[in-house]
Amino acid sequence: FNITTKREKKPYLPIPAGYLSEKVAWISVLAALVLGTVPIALWYPYAKLPLLATTIGSALLGTAYSAPPVRLKRFPLLAAFCIIVVRGTLINLGFYAHAASVIGAELFPLRSCLAATYFALFGVVIATMKDVPDVKGDRLFQVRTFSVRIGARRILEGSTWTLAATLALTGCACIWGVWSEGLPLALRVCRGLVAAAALSTAVYVRRSCVGLLERAGDEDSETFSKEVFAYYMGLWKIFYASYILLPLAILGC
Repeated sequence: FNITTKREKKPYLPIPAGYLSEKVAWISVLAALVLGTVPIALWYPYAKLPLLATTIGSALLGTAYSAPPVRLKRFPLLAAFCIIVVRGTLINLGFYAHAASVIGAELFPLRSCLAATYFALFGVVIATMKDVPDVKGDRLFQVRTFSVRIGARRILEGSTWTLAATLALTGCACIWGVWSEGLPLALRVCRGLVAAAALSTAVYVRRSCVGLLERAGDEDSETFSKEVFAYYMGLWKIFYASYILLPLAILGC
């Protein structure tokens, strides 16, 4: 949607840059929707409700976020709400509930709620950071994002501190878990590794943002936009790496 505007605001995205055609994009999205719901509804042999609720709920919120006439992305708070709900709670709790229902385990134990809280806080960071690289274009097209209203520097400062604090608390919790009574040595080692990764990443998140904060006064420059975008994409790598380490953090909980 709004390809013309995207060419002005975000020319590096696949469709405006010409790497992906609109037709292929539509086919890919619709195929993902069909393949992610129809086979589950018709042929999946296990409990379907949690899995269907997760996939359909994500699809509905994603559509409401991007597609007219709703386009919640026009409203900063509602846009952030969609990202936090889908990335933070719906996907994590929904898939956990599905797995638990299949094996007959407790649906929402403490460990699943802690994981959902972690990813919800990460979702807050993603939701507030996503518009910082495009603050110039948003201001030009009068899109009142958080970055335009509050300023890129404040968003960067608040987002990086939030993520660093979340990672640091996660690391400290894992260190505390290392000394849990009755925990096998292998699980202690796993939690120790997760703690080291979380604490070192917290330091990285803050230190790698120092240069951006110093240049935030020139937030309309192309250089600043590219550097912030690269930093933002780096946060996504941390986000998905967290899923890899998640089992090591909650084993034995």
